[in-house]
Amino acid sequence: MAGMPEAIIISIVLPFVLFGISIGRRRAPAFLLGVLTYVLGLLVIRLHLPDHLLGRSRMLEIWQMRHPAVFSVLIGSAGAAAGELLRLLVMFILLKRKTWQSAVFFGAGQGSAEVLVLVGVPAVGALVSPSIPQHPDVYAAVSIEQLCIMMMQIGLSVLMLQCIRRRDWRYLAAAVVSHTAIVTTVGFLPFIMHPAHQLAAILTVFIAGGLLLAGYAVVSKKKIDTSNRDWF
Repeated sequence: MAGMPEAIIISIVLPFVLFGISIGRRRAPAFLLGVLTYVLGLLVIRLHLPDHLLGRSRMLEIWQMRHPAVFSVLIGSAGAAAGELLRLLVMFILLKRKTWQSAVFFGAGQGSAEVLVLVGVPAVGALVSPSIPQHPDVYAAVSIEQLCIMMMQIGLSVLMLQCIRRRDWRYLAAAVVSHTAIVTTVGFLPFIMHPAHQLAAILTVFIAGGLLLAGYAVVSKKKIDTSNRDWF
């Protein structure tokens, strides 16, 4: 079935391959911390933050009804900023080996957990249950989107590593701005584009963001202090 094999490879095979590599590189704790960070972000930020804010503010409810595009952008921005602060706290407090590889596997863990939950589990359900509609092209597109998000998570984690090691808050600002720019652009596109072109536009944004942040992660390897023996 066209589309499904690619979705299965990206959303199920790749996460377990990356976890296996992290074990071989002795970076499994960093990978699992990334998974934990995704779970915390999902439970606290994505699921409860919007409902909590709406429940506390009548003004936000009015904004949501009257200005859905602006509301979507604001919620996306708040979620991106909260996500980067959560990443900073977890990496600063719990990540013992603050090296380039640890940051890469930390981001890979976040991305792997996300693609497994959002794409892998539903794809398997669609394959094994005849009652669940199968949309292989959609699964393939979303898996590519999640692969780009994994690349973004790796780049953002390396930015946060720089913030921690250099004690330079500009790296935190760069992570927040980058994450927010991508999320708000994707959140705003459905309100200004024809539905037939939305998927292609959203994928373009994620691909560009993923390549830029992953490229930064690769380039920054030479710039990060390599004097620590725990580098490799």
